[in-house]
Amino acid sequence: MQTTGGAHQPLRTKTREPEGKDSAVGHGTGNNGAGSYLFYFCSIIWNHVSSRVTPTQRTLTALVMMSLLGLGSANAEDIIAVEHPQVIERIALMRSSKLAIGTLGAMASGRERFDRARAGIARRVLIENTRQTAGKFRRNPDDPASNASPRIWTQWGSFKIQTKQARKAAKGLNTRNLNKLRQTLPPMINACLSCHQSFRKNP
Repeated sequence: MQTTGGAHQPLRTKTREPEGKDSAVGHGTGNNGAGSYLFYFCSIIWNHVSSRVTPTQRTLTALVMMSLLGLGSANAEDIIAVEHPQVIERIALMRSSKLAIGTLGAMASGRERFDRARAGIARRVLIENTRQTAGKFRRNPDDPASNASPRIWTQWGSFKIQTKQARKAAKGLNTRNLNKLRQTLPPMINACLSCHQSFRKNP
């Protein structure tokens, strides 16, 4: 959390997510190569430190990652305050996965040149992120910025099944060549959309 005069200032970030399959695929890193590699750099750091530091340090790391990736910029109507550290961590995790899927989607659709190394990194990010998902939602902090549905905790068993399906889909991604990526990416996208439809409140 940032502080000003000893008072906690809430993180301000976008909370609207794309709706529909095309939107999920389309939110990649665009043609900005520097932005793509910044995302991978941030993701690698996050996956390396998130399980090795204290909750406060994880929160600060999440804030830095989100700032570097420009995740705090939005239209005025899209911005609301995020206050709870665990919600900040969840948003960072979800947006990291969104960017990874967007990168793979851009390659699969031909909007970006297929790069086996970059695709492989995105795959590993998704595998690691889906491994962490259930743990990030185990507690239900009270934060008005959270779009998590109460059904996550009232239907915890079903939610865990969804996260396991997402992890299975992430492990099933084949990034060896473009054709394999195109064949194995849809289950990953569908797993994410299915979980959001069941366990995410409408913004």
